[in-house]
Amino acid sequence: MCITTLCEGITGLIVNVWLNLNVWHYNLLPFFWGQCSIPFTCIWFFLSGVCILLDDWIRLKFFTNGGE
Repeated sequence: MCITTLCEGITGLIVNVWLNLNVWHYNLLPFFWGQCSIPFTCIWFFLSGVCILLDDWIRLKFFTNGGE
């Protein structure tokens, strides 16, 4: 969650602020210069856990002998 939010914030600063492409904005939400939002950070918390478990299962199933 922290890594995802940090990457979103850095990417937002580069793409939206410095390059002025305005791909997304959370200007009404006061968190990290309008590039991240607390509700989406909470969603990333739960989604990251699901993705980690799914990644482990895919690696076990397709890239090890455990899938046989």
